[in-house]
Amino acid sequence: MNPVRWIGGSIRIQIILWNVCVLALILALLGVTLRYTLHASLIAGVDREMTNRSMGRNHIPPPDQRALGFGGGPPPGPPNDAAPMQLGFGEAQGRAGQPGQAQGGQPPQWLERGVLHLMDAQGPRRPNVGRPPMERSMDFQRHDFFSHATVTPYDLASFLRSTQGESLHTTVFQDGEELRVYSTVIREDGSPGSSAPPGSGPVVGVLQMAQPLTDVNQEVGDLTRTLMTLIPLGLIITALGGAFLANRALHPVQQITKAAERIGAQDLSRRLPVTGRDEFSRLAGTFNAMLERIERAFAQQRRFTGDASHELRTPLAVIKLNTSLALRGQRTAEEYREALETVDKAADQTTGIVQDLLLLARADTGQIRADQAPTPVEDAMDAAWELARGAVDCPPMLHTDLAPDLSVRARPDDLTRLLRNLLDNAVRHTPPDGSITIAARVENRQAKISITDTGEGIAPEHLPHIFERFYRVDAARGSARGGTGLGLAICEAIAQASGGSLAIDSKLGAGTTVTLTLPAAPKAANPTKIHARTPPRISS
Repeated sequence: MNPVRWIGGSIRIQIILWNVCVLALILALLGVTLRYTLHASLIAGVDREMTNRSMGRNHIPPPDQRALGFGGGPPPGPPNDAAPMQLGFGEAQGRAGQPGQAQGGQPPQWLERGVLHLMDAQGPRRPNVGRPPMERSMDFQRHDFFSHATVTPYDLASFLRSTQGESLHTTVFQDGEELRVYSTVIREDGSPGSSAPPGSGPVVGVLQMAQPLTDVNQEVGDLTRTLMTLIPLGLIITALGGAFLANRALHPVQQITKAAERIGAQDLSRRLPVTGRDEFSRLAGTFNAMLERIERAFAQQRRFTGDASHELRTPLAVIKLNTSLALRGQRTAEEYREALETVDKAADQTTGIVQDLLLLARADTGQIRADQAPTPVEDAMDAAWELARGAVDCPPMLHTDLAPDLSVRARPDDLTRLLRNLLDNAVRHTPPDGSITIAARVENRQAKISITDTGEGIAPEHLPHIFERFYRVDAARGSARGGTGLGLAICEAIAQASGGSLAIDSKLGAGTTVTLTLPAAPKAANPTKIHARTPPRISS
């Protein structure tokens, strides 16, 4: 089995893969964002630490005061912290009168080249990073202010930009180590006794402070390793949870599939299980409704096949019997004539059944189309009544109430056949002392033609099946009266093909009313003529 096709054909696997992929994308974006945020935050802390440390170091005494060990001159001011701090270096702290020592409780005015310590009331404080930053104080010729030796800036580009008065933070690599470098200018203090603040003199050099990013990279690396461990673990848990949820969610589908596999063409009575009120239950309900329609269609097809065979077998048997009797021996001319007349009637009956079946087949394939030319209802009704009344020896009384000049959009032959079938049923099932009423009127551009009889009526259990093919309310009686059970099915097919509808309302023992609705058409100057002899009306 091709694994790619198996995965692509399994909804369960697709759901799991989609869940895992979506979660992996979310976790990856979250991890990248978290890592970037942490790195930016740590870098900002390093920058802030170096900026704070540079305060008090970015200015120097005048040249005549530097030889005093940087002990004179105005104080550089306290660091930018909430609590006052002392600035010291090495072990030289606490003895008054020594260079670099606090005098009068003030921090030293200048610091020797060395390690910077931050002090508060509780003792030494740790900086924001693991170790204090390195620093280099240089003049424009890159000579150290303390040793006057030529030194190399941590970042030459930043050094050159700072000589123009700019302060900036950069990241460089030096000897395989990543450094965060802060470059700022060094200004000269005013003369002793001057009211000018410290560092208000000219720019005389550049101060660069460098902080190794080892601790920062270690923090970011620890976070990265943690994410690389937790994200796959989370994806595995998601895949297992997705598999469990997919099995739970698709369990109804498995039940529906197994139930559907047990349904065959010979056993359409089975139905799919419907549990709950979710989407799967609605799907199962839809399948059950479809199965019910298919079962009904199969039953109609089987009944149609059996009824068609039976209806065709009867006239064919008559033809076979009469021809066989005629061929057995010498017959008189009258006997031959009677046999041929019987064969002719049987052939006509067979032809009628075949034509009816062909018409229904055309209706099923949509080959019956409505005629746009108007057809007078009165002419079609006269022709249909003339043909229907001849089916019985004593037809019932006819009453008509037709709207004048009423026309519909339908083929004349189809409309005549439709009305003839309806009137034929009314005549056959109405006693001679009964009556048939035909009414026609126009409502909302629709012609409504109703045929009401006072016959025997139809039982309620037969009404839902009355338009089914070969369906008879009383099969034996219908066959004896010459009916095939196709008349109403043909009527409904013609009505629907003409853009109309057919409805039946009946009460057992009280009669039947058939209502035909067709699109009304305006009266034409030359309407289609229906050639038929019009019988006299009893009442109108």
